[in-house]
Amino acid sequence: MSKTLLYQKPSLIICLILIQWFQAFNNPLKYIGYLASVILILLGALKAFTHEIKPRKSYIYISFFSIVIFMISNSIHIEFANFIYPFLLHVGLLSLGIGLYFSKIGPSEVKLFEKYLCPAFYAAIIFAILIYFLKGEHYLAYDSYGATGLKMTFALSFFVLLKTHRKIITTLLISIGFAFIGERSATIILPFILCVYGILSLKKIQSSKIYYKFIFLLTFFFATLLPFAYVASQELDIGYEINTKTQEYTDANFYSGRNVIWEIIILHNIGKEWSGNGIGNDILSTEGETRSTHNLYMYLYMTGGLIFIFLFSLFMYFMWLKMRYYLYDKDVRFCAAFFIGLLFFYDFELILLGNNVPVSVMFWFIMNWGIMVINNKEQCLTKLTN
Repeated sequence: MSKTLLYQKPSLIICLILIQWFQAFNNPLKYIGYLASVILILLGALKAFTHEIKPRKSYIYISFFSIVIFMISNSIHIEFANFIYPFLLHVGLLSLGIGLYFSKIGPSEVKLFEKYLCPAFYAAIIFAILIYFLKGEHYLAYDSYGATGLKMTFALSFFVLLKTHRKIITTLLISIGFAFIGERSATIILPFILCVYGILSLKKIQSSKIYYKFIFLLTFFFATLLPFAYVASQELDIGYEINTKTQEYTDANFYSGRNVIWEIIILHNIGKEWSGNGIGNDILSTEGETRSTHNLYMYLYMTGGLIFIFLFSLFMYFMWLKMRYYLYDKDVRFCAAFFIGLLFFYDFELILLGNNVPVSVMFWFIMNWGIMVINNKEQCLTKLTN
């Protein structure tokens, strides 16, 4: 096996990915899992900053350094002790994204990942169902395992769906499985990913750069707008009706508490809509709120306002563009669909920039999977032409 994936053999990367799972358990093993995440982040940073930079590939570096400079300049008023850890975590995870963006993965390496990560998914989903029966949905949803283990399980479903030729039935079955154990975000997102996959299969979409760009821009816009609309709707009659129907059919509230968190952020950002409150701010804790934002876009808005959202959207946009000319490949097409689906998934969780480090690491891998496949194709084509 080659060492084109973060300069390491794929077998080592697979081991580190699986070892991260230890962070889902509230015992000393979680520190081993955390170490695995740190190693993967450092390998990503090493790849990102030792890779030869070519002019046509420099846009992602420009967006990265723009984010770093903005985070520093926008957080001067924050105490260093509060700023340094989230800042380094954000930089590390973004560096992992770049390192993976420039990595390659060939067919044999893909099969190796599927060989180990597909069974890992089935084991994880069975384990979650057992917890559900033995200790109840409440334990599964709110214990530390629910915060990390279920999101990791959803991430692993990517490899199962990528491998299968029966994507429709497999997606629906996995979505039903997540619904059964109470993982509502995955339940909603998986059918959406399937719809996007169908849209990207249309020849008109594949042949049009404008349509392709529009899919990302429209999705990112509505994903960013969703939490603001969610908070605003709680005061409307339609919000009351939706919450009543949700309670009637699911025995749960539509407004589950995230509306409280997001409303605090929106109110504190009045007058700071463009710049936010800085990395490491304490606006949630001062309001007695101990939970995270549970939303990537609200975190960006809270810490860096609309500027941070814009800079981050550019970073993601340059990744999205890489898959434009390879939609004819069904695997790349599915990776692109999953990429778009995850933009809405981040409305439910704070992932990619931290809070839940192993899950963030997993999703950087998934969002770059199609790109890594493309890099390998381009390398093989270059060798043939030379």
